[in-house]
Amino acid sequence: MNNIDTQTEKIKKSGKLGLMTHVVVGYPSLKSTEYLIEVLVQGGSDFIELQIPFSDPLADGPLIMQANEEALKQHIHMREVFKLLKKCKMKYKIPFLLMGYFNSIYSYGVMQFCKDASKAGASGLIIPDIPPEEEKYERFFHYCLENNLYPIRVLSPASTQKRIMINSYLAKGFLYIVRGYGVTGSSVKLDRRFNKFIEGIRKNIKLPLAMGFGISTKKQISALKGIADIVVVGSAVIELIIKQGINLDFKFIERYVRSLKEDR
Repeated sequence: MNNIDTQTEKIKKSGKLGLMTHVVVGYPSLKSTEYLIEVLVQGGSDFIELQIPFSDPLADGPLIMQANEEALKQHIHMREVFKLLKKCKMKYKIPFLLMGYFNSIYSYGVMQFCKDASKAGASGLIIPDIPPEEEKYERFFHYCLENNLYPIRVLSPASTQKRIMINSYLAKGFLYIVRGYGVTGSSVKLDRRFNKFIEGIRKNIKLPLAMGFGISTKKQISALKGIADIVVVGSAVIELIIKQGINLDFKFIERYVRSLKEDR
C-alpha cells in the first residue's frame, strides 16, 4: 500500500484539512533545505513536496522561480535530490513527493528515474507538464505504478470535461487542484464557477482533493473547508525565507506552519 493512501485516510478520520508544504531542493542552500524540512514536519505538515530545481518552471510564480534559479546556481543535481529524500525518509514517516518538470525526468531516463525515486523514498510524483497523450511513447504512468509511485494529476478550472475524465482514470492518491488561472503564488478568489468545477470533479473522481496556488493565511484555508481535503502552501514559505535573508529563523517558519495547522 502506498503511504499516501494511509495519510489521506488518517486525515479523513480526523475531520480536518490536511497540509502539504513545498520546498525547492537547494534553496536557500542544501543544508538549509534539510533544516527547513525538519521544521515543516514539526510544524505539522502531512505531506512535503520536494521540487527538483529546473531552469524554466513554467507553472511556478516568481518566488518559486527565484528559488529554482538560486538552487541551480549551487549546481543541485538529481543525485542531491535523491540523497536528501533518502535521508528525510529515514527520519520522518510522512509521505514525500517529488515535484518537477518532465524534461528533467526525460534527461535522466523515465524508467530509471521512477526506480531511483521509489528507492530513495518518494511516494508520488507531481509532474504538471506530462500529458496523458504521451504515455504510449514515454510510459511515465506505467513506470510510476510499477514502482509504487503515485502520479499526482493537476487540474484547473480551465480543464475540459474530457480532460477531467482522462485524469479520473489515471489519478492516484489525490488530485492537485489549481484554484485559478495562473501560476503558483497567484492569489485568487473562490467563486461560483470554481465551486461548480469542484462539483464536477467530485462527481467523476472519488479521490481526495488538494488545493494550492496563493494560499498563505488561516482565512484562505478556512474558506476551503468542505471544498478541499488538503491545502498546499508553497510560495508563502519561500517568501518568509526571502524576507529573513541570510539569518534564517527556522523556528519562526515552524510557528507559521503550525499556525496554519491549528484549529482547522
